[in-house]
Amino acid sequence: MQPNDSATKDDLRQLEARIDARFQAVNARFISVDSRFAAMGDRVNEIDNQTQSLARRFEARFRSIDGRLDATRTQIDHVRLQLSSQIDHARRDLGRIVLLGLLGTTVSTASLCLGTIVLVI
Repeated sequence: MQPNDSATKDDLRQLEARIDARFQAVNARFISVDSRFAAMGDRVNEIDNQTQSLARRFEARFRSIDGRLDATRTQIDHVRLQLSSQIDHARRDLGRIVLLGLLGTTVSTASLCLGTIVLVI
């Protein structure tokens, strides 16, 4: 077209058709991008669900481990108390044995001294 040429209705229809075609191509691209974003959103939701499932399983497993550790601590405390009691009894028995041994040694020494005195006199 030259500067003085006028556009005809047919020219305008053709221009409108080309513009419509371009808009339809852009719209198709947007639809494609939207569907890709929707697919990505679905994948993110799936990963999120899997992560939450793993978190619940880990929490359950840790609760189970905590329960077993508590039971083990209770058993260890029970054994510790039993050992402490047995050590106290053994300490008392050992003290009695040492005391009786010292008493016996003292009596034996006194008997030897008295025997020596009797022999000397």
